[in-house]
Amino acid sequence: MPTERFPREQFAADVAQRLRDSERGGAPAARGSSPPTLPPPVYGLIATDAEGRVSFLNPAAAETTGWPADDAVGKPASQVVRIVEPSSAKDVLAASLVDGAVYQVERARIRSRDGRESAVAITVAPVMRDGRPSGVVAVLGNPLVPEADGASQLEALGAVWAVAAEAPAFEEGAEQILEAALSVLDADRAAIALSEPTPLVVAVPRERTVRRKHAPGAPVPPGVPEVGLDGVRSLAAVPVHADGRAIGTLSAASAQRDHFGLGRVRLLESVAGALGVLWAQEQRRTAADAGRSREQALREAVSIMSGTGPIADRIARLLDVAAGPASASFAGLAVAEPGSGHLAGRLEWIATLEPEGLRADGPGGPSLAEAALALERPLVIRDVSESTAWPIPALGDAARSAVALPVRADDETLGAMVVVSKRADAFDEELVGLLSAMAQTAGMALQYLRRDVFVSAAAHALRTPMTPVLGYAELLVGRDVDDAKRGEWLGHVHDATTRTLKIIDDLLQMTHLLSRNLRVEIESFDLGSLLENMAASFRASEGAREIVLDVPRNLPPVLGDRMRVSQAAAALLSNALKFSPGGEPVGIGARYEWGEQRVVVSFTDRGVGIAADDRERIFAPFERAYNPATRDVPGGGLGLTIARALVELMRGSVWVESEPGRGSVFSLAFPIAEGAKGSAGQAQPPQ
Repeated sequence: MPTERFPREQFAADVAQRLRDSERGGAPAARGSSPPTLPPPVYGLIATDAEGRVSFLNPAAAETTGWPADDAVGKPASQVVRIVEPSSAKDVLAASLVDGAVYQVERARIRSRDGRESAVAITVAPVMRDGRPSGVVAVLGNPLVPEADGASQLEALGAVWAVAAEAPAFEEGAEQILEAALSVLDADRAAIALSEPTPLVVAVPRERTVRRKHAPGAPVPPGVPEVGLDGVRSLAAVPVHADGRAIGTLSAASAQRDHFGLGRVRLLESVAGALGVLWAQEQRRTAADAGRSREQALREAVSIMSGTGPIADRIARLLDVAAGPASASFAGLAVAEPGSGHLAGRLEWIATLEPEGLRADGPGGPSLAEAALALERPLVIRDVSESTAWPIPALGDAARSAVALPVRADDETLGAMVVVSKRADAFDEELVGLLSAMAQTAGMALQYLRRDVFVSAAAHALRTPMTPVLGYAELLVGRDVDDAKRGEWLGHVHDATTRTLKIIDDLLQMTHLLSRNLRVEIESFDLGSLLENMAASFRASEGAREIVLDVPRNLPPVLGDRMRVSQAAAALLSNALKFSPGGEPVGIGARYEWGEQRVVVSFTDRGVGIAADDRERIFAPFERAYNPATRDVPGGGLGLTIARALVELMRGSVWVESEPGRGSVFSLAFPIAEGAKGSAGQAQPPQ
């Protein structure tokens, strides 16, 4: 509270007179000369309430006074800002609060809480509301040298710092400060250009109705005139500092020549200081909000995954939580196909966005998820628009930055989590760590989900062939039947038991694939002879079924595990025979693709075909295409899954081409062996 030792008006007048007596005036710079080089400004800002108690203290002021903000708030300003010299300035904060005037001390000595002393300039301005002071703003920093109209300029400067003290959102506050700066500087135009966290330009001309706020290079909205330099005869620009670094520039322009002398440059620096304080306050608010958001997100993620409900639903909720801290436009989880040998295989997306948009070069290009899977570490794209290595054109404005993180459990990579933000550089080290923890949580959930699905499907697959075994066994025990009937029933039991053993073998094979315990021995071998031997074996076992073999004699040798290739090829041939109508031939073809440096083997059937929606699903464990015509065809639903996993384990590929009603073509592709390459490092085309 201001002292009451004598009337308030007399007290204020006395302080003002003593300050005027001790001040040194400054003169404008000489015509044609440049302002001297000024030291980088470090501004402390202190605000008080109507009772003269500190309501705000920025870090620079805390350093000067020795009072941390938490301790200073609520204390009398005279206790926090201890002015030692000049004695006439000791009560300057209280004086401004009493009479609503602006005071300036060009050089004062302040003693900090721990006894340190420092020389600073002090400018005190009232925060006016309804025509009365409701507090003051004190600026500690470089001395301001007012010019002829310095008193009115300092009053306007008080309004500038009042905006900074009230701490509105930066863009709103910057416009208010620039408008006030026009009065402070008696200038025609003012603009601030920031380089971080995202490029921003805010420009305000003298005519208050015209202003422009945009990202550099963006088109000016219709009806808004360009704020250029037409009619400008003098221009001044100073850096805007915050937290010890330059974050942009503040410029002012005038139609008058030699308008910006030393005094106005100092005033411009003070305005820049207010903008820097305002920017730093918003960054701290944003960081605090982000910190709270991240802590809350992690707690929520743990709560979701430790709760109840279907695991797939909980993973979807986890993705919603992961999108929050980065203000993400997309969060998705790509699940690698179980048993896939190489990590850039098919990905099942748990997300709503078309995953092709996350590819570097559109459809067919490498995806973020595939890159994270291959690298087995987080991949951060800080600014998509500036990344020549990883542009993602398909997402447009929805993607400015992105991160992809591998999803792992028990030393196995199960998939990748991808989060995309509309903001550039949205993923700092702390946020990437948080998302990595969420990805690990998702990995454990995926592992449980996969095991649950596998066990449930395995039980169902085993139950199907075992049901007739139990039924015929009960008939044999409970009835007296002739030898012919008994032989027929035992034949059914044998067939069902054989199918059961096949399913058990497939389950064991899948277990090895899922646990990564299956080993392959890659070697060069003749694929043509393997196909001929396999066709002969199937012809012998299938009896009258026709198998048409079309394999060129000059196929180059391929790379793979001969036994595993034979197993995968047999699975596809068996599948073709199973789904082709009785008596219809099944084809085995092979061709050498010179451009791709690979050999492709195709198995053609004349069955009912496969709908487009089912062509990927049939490769998943225990899945079959839905078609009433093939419902009674026996099978455990693991043959295609194992075939694809084995081939991809050997760096090959498997796919299907089909149309409903026109049959299907399943294809395997294997790379050719090194020994088949010519002197130029390429395999020779077939003659």
